[in-house]
Amino acid sequence: MSWKPDLKNTELSPNHQYLLYLIENDPNEADKFEARYSPYPDQPLEPYRETLIKLGYMTSSGLINKLKKPKNEIPLSDLTTLADELRTKFKGKKVGSMGDKMNVIKKLSIFMNNYPEFGKEVILKAADRYIKHTAKDNYKYIMQLDYFISKLKEDGKTSMLASICEEVVEGVDSISSNKPVIRLF
Repeated sequence: MSWKPDLKNTELSPNHQYLLYLIENDPNEADKFEARYSPYPDQPLEPYRETLIKLGYMTSSGLINKLKKPKNEIPLSDLTTLADELRTKFKGKKVGSMGDKMNVIKKLSIFMNNYPEFGKEVILKAADRYIKHTAKDNYKYIMQLDYFISKLKEDGKTSMLASICEEVVEGVDSISSNKPVIRLF
């Protein structure tokens, strides 16, 4: 039995990955593994499997979800190049708006895995669209780039970038329209 963790997988820990491997290849050993490494000894089979079910890697009946799509392998050099291009677009608009490079790369990696339908060109067009929109107020309300990619709110993560990428793909062009903008504040 040969197994190696996927260290690029930001969704599952190596323990979760190994448990999935064992469930598929040696169910008896999977039960032993969970009993041995459970963070809750009084409930040995719950925490790991509950996480796998919540993330869609297995069903509540214990079957492995073969339809769970594998994460895209995006070379670090491509992520770094895209991060640099985006940071250049945000640079100088407002103090700190270009964001921290490592955070931008990390969030881009997660974003591109969660939204594989949005390629580099769509992402760059979405950034241009957002920057053009914030220029109306002299960039007063421009978000920091890493928050533009994704931001944790009380009710979960949100992504302004994903929303604008959808608009780009659908051809929505409300920014350049001549319709009056209604401000609520």
